[in-house]
Order: sequence, then structure tokens, then C-alpha cells
Amino acid sequence: MIPWVYKMTGHFVRARVKTDFSSLFKSLVSKFANIYANVMYEEKRVGIILGEKYFFRTNSTAAICIFVKELNLEECLLDIISFAGGGGLLDISWGAHYDYVYEVLRFIEDLRIDLKKELEINYFSFENLPQDIAERLKNL
Repeated sequence: MIPWVYKMTGHFVRARVKTDFSSLFKSLVSKFANIYANVMYEEKRVGIILGEKYFFRTNSTAAICIFVKELNLEECLLDIISFAGGGGLLDISWGAHYDYVYEVLRFIEDLRIDLKKELEINYFSFENLPQDIAERLKNL
């Protein structure tokens, strides 16, 4: 098998939002959580949302994973990852991953929540994780 044919890619965006965790998380769950949602408590709350959406252009569903990390009472950090859903012999997504991530960002902006994109990774995979995540995994 040719490695580049089978390699699955996704799209990643990290954004900082100026709003409280509860209202942001509830809004995102109501729109995107058609698979799973959960909140975990440590020092601060961390929420995870999983969803999927059918894309006609690929005749397939793409997946979305949204991590919401509470930074303080008025600010959260989001990691949004869209993946899967490619179509055809080469498993091409035809922009579905990018569009799905940006659907989440537009939804937040439509709620009139201040959003600042901090990091974006096209063709996201385990080989090009954000540096902070790669460091945490390396130090396990």
C-alpha cells in the first residue's frame, strides 16, 4: 500500500474565547454534540464534544472533536479538530475538514463571543501536533 494514499488528515484550530465555560459549552453541545459530550473536573473544567456531519461533496461523514478548557471565569481555550470523511480512492476530503472547523468558529462568532485564533494546522495528524501537546506526551 502506498503510505500517502492511506494517511488520514484533519484540520486543527486552537482559539481563545472571552466567555464563561458553562454558556459556551452548552451552546456548542446544542449545535455539535450528536455523538458525545462530557465535562471533567480537575482544577478547572475541561469539556469534550464529539460530532459528525454528512458532506455531500465526499459522500461521507466528517467527525469533529471540540475540547473546551476553562482558563478562568471569563475565558476558555478551544482545540477544534475535524477528521475522517474523505472520499474516493485517495480519501480526499475536498475541504470538508476545514469547513467543519470553520462552522464551529462561525457559530461562536454568531453568538457575539470574542474569539482569537491562536494556532491553525492544515493536514493535521499525529506527526504535527501542537508543541505543548507533543511535549506533554513526550514527558509521560
